[in-house]
Amino acid sequence: MNVKERAMAAILGEEPDKIPWLIYPVTFARPFPADLDSIRNLPLWRELRSKGLGLSKSMPVYRIIRPHVKVKKIRKGNIVITMFQTPVGNLTMRDKEIQNFPEGSITWRMEYPIKSLQDYEVFKFIVEDTEYQPDYKLFIAEEQKMDGDGIVKAGCPKSPPSRGYISPYGLQEICTRPIHSSKRIPGAHGEYEKEIHGGILHHC
Repeated sequence: MNVKERAMAAILGEEPDKIPWLIYPVTFARPFPADLDSIRNLPLWRELRSKGLGLSKSMPVYRIIRPHVKVKKIRKGNIVITMFQTPVGNLTMRDKEIQNFPEGSITWRMEYPIKSLQDYEVFKFIVEDTEYQPDYKLFIAEEQKMDGDGIVKAGCPKSPPSRGYISPYGLQEICTRPIHSSKRIPGAHGEYEKEIHGGILHHC
């Protein structure tokens, strides 16, 4: 059995000939590029593969469509400004791009889209305007490329709490907002959050 066959046997409750061991490509590859071709050229990979190590990678199986939202990105050095334009208002967020990582780069959120109570209506509109449509092209291509060296899993959106709380205004605001917001606009945040989470859960 190859690594994929062992992993699938274990997932399906069958008994593989060996215990499958899987690792994320980016974890294995550091500090080298994390694409499959680069990994397969590494002597260490060839040695560990012969001992049963395999790869586990997630790929999207959907695409996101927002028919009534226009997204515009502006780059200033390593800062990427993203603007969401909707019929009920606009949101802006700012990310810092950090280079020299195995996967190319990572981003650090410097400015979150929700900054005031008025921004909730815009964010709620974006949530309700979001459509998820099946799209398997990237998944199938990566699965064919992976062959028997591991498994490719369906990449899913973040959980509703993550998308409804962390993504719009960040962990720091989540921790501090209940203290100061209750003095300014008691109950208002909670009502908007219920509506936003209702829209997010509807898509799940």
